[in-house]
Amino acid sequence: MYKFEQYQFKSSLFDQNTIHGFGTKAYGDAKKNLRSFIQPYQTHGTTIEHINSTGLAKEYSQSPPNADGLITNIPNITLSVMTADCVPIIYSDSTKGIIGITHGGWKGTLSNISEIMISKFISLGSKVGDIKVAIGPAIGTCCYEVSDNIASRYKSNFGSSVVDSFKINLMRANYISLLRTGLLPSNIDRGFFCTSCQSNKFWSYRRDGGIIGEMISYVKLKFMS
Repeated sequence: MYKFEQYQFKSSLFDQNTIHGFGTKAYGDAKKNLRSFIQPYQTHGTTIEHINSTGLAKEYSQSPPNADGLITNIPNITLSVMTADCVPIIYSDSTKGIIGITHGGWKGTLSNISEIMISKFISLGSKVGDIKVAIGPAIGTCCYEVSDNIASRYKSNFGSSVVDSFKINLMRANYISLLRTGLLPSNIDRGFFCTSCQSNKFWSYRRDGGIIGEMISYVKLKFMS
């Protein structure tokens, strides 16, 4: 379940050690509001960077990596992505103290970036039953028309439930990807947002005809006992 708090959406799935938020217009333009967040240079691919030292975190804060996902097990490092229709997803395993975040447009989603992130968690020692995930605001099926080729590829990968004629459901496609990893449905939070329809809350590349502003989504591991 999502709640709106201080200009951002938060998921009730995560405990107090997973500091996070899905930003809105009211939170500010991501490009002007990064603060000390690490934000990768997003390429619409599936590269996920593992930040395994505070030194690397400092390096990445000054020179962002080419990636669409970040993962770390180090407290007090804030990972982030920017979106304006694409899908931001936050991941957390409080048992092992691992957090991650991904940015998935149609290319990254089709290439199963959310499944790749779960495999990264497992490689760092997570058990799939301990991983919790929140799928953030993105463009909805109502507004996301694509080519016949892309729609067919989505239907082939994720099934007919993600395709409505030439429109695709990015959030549901990622949800199906996550279920394929063995994640429990109860450990996946997802809202029924549409960044294109809800112009009062979100920026939208498709609606606005370009990047007018972007939302920032972030996650930080507070501490582990």
